[in-house]
Amino acid sequence: MIHTLPPEVWLSIFKDFQWPQHELASMMSISAYTKNIVETLLYKHPEIGNQSQDLEISHLVEQFHRSITKGDGHLADIVQSLHLSGSCRSGQPGSDNTCLTTPLLMSLRNLKHLSLFFCDMVLIPPAVDPSCQFASITHLDYSTELDDPVAFAAFLGSLPSLEYMKSWGDYIGSIPLAPEALPRLRHLDYASFDSAVSVLTGRHVPHVCLFFDDLEPLIPLLNDGADYSTLRDTFRCVESLSVVSEHVGPITLIICASYFQGIKYLQIRSEITMPSVDVVLDLAGTLQATKLEYFELNLFCYKILTANSARTLFSQIPTLKIFDLRRTIIDADSEDCRFRRDKLKDGSESIQAKPLTQWNRWWTVIEEDLGDVKG
Repeated sequence: MIHTLPPEVWLSIFKDFQWPQHELASMMSISAYTKNIVETLLYKHPEIGNQSQDLEISHLVEQFHRSITKGDGHLADIVQSLHLSGSCRSGQPGSDNTCLTTPLLMSLRNLKHLSLFFCDMVLIPPAVDPSCQFASITHLDYSTELDDPVAFAAFLGSLPSLEYMKSWGDYIGSIPLAPEALPRLRHLDYASFDSAVSVLTGRHVPHVCLFFDDLEPLIPLLNDGADYSTLRDTFRCVESLSVVSEHVGPITLIICASYFQGIKYLQIRSEITMPSVDVVLDLAGTLQATKLEYFELNLFCYKILTANSARTLFSQIPTLKIFDLRRTIIDADSEDCRFRRDKLKDGSESIQAKPLTQWNRWWTVIEEDLGDVKG
């Protein structure tokens, strides 16, 4: 029965059932035929972590490296994404870990997505020299503490094909990148303000998400007397911008966004409760120098936004076509409202806003909606 179906059919069956890795591994002993099929599934997107095991993450990664490089090493060529996660098991938060090694990455010739999540642990970047290049990696999620930005910059310099990087806010500050590093980077996600400035300097990165854990990085931007022309030039390449914070109010985040004068799409997300949306939108005039066509405001608020207030917003930002308000109400249901410039002209009020299904590429969904707005 097993041998009567082609391997691609069995692969589809195994994928549909979504068996856990340990159950798939047990099927490898059935026959050489099933072993070859299951190996493709097990090693295509491996996840290695030590949260529920007694072994250190370094030991688990070393075991994985040995298994994929034994024999002819064909298993290493199957791997397309790798997720490593670890937590401090020694009771000493902030301890260093060196499980991500150059030999491991060199063996993964077809690796595209590398995801790293380490809690209370500093992940040491792999030691690389200028000749070392991991040319297949296009996506990097580096969610871990960092204590050597120079080593991290050298690691990023070994990723010439990198298109997407997530660095999880305050974990990573300014990065001393070489001018020629990251030539293909187009999306910087959940970055701190300092790391965004260092990465965007001298590079064309059109899609950026900033994460602020506190107000401190934004304090210099609130000084009206300072000259920030260089900063505005650095940010001019950004077309879509998300600004996210759990502890900073939306008014301050809007002021931050005003420095990105080339933006076409803007998301502001804050968990600070505001008395009304109008209080926030009073500062929206700071965005009039941008090229903004879409504005989403996601916040905790008690009072709804009226159509007249929405009209004022559109008058302040001449290029704006769509405004989405995603309002979370304490002890009540959330409310998603959409205001369109052309509908407000016709005397209509709001319509139901669409949920965003592709958070990593949300601007592509919005682009279709903007095309429907007349005038």
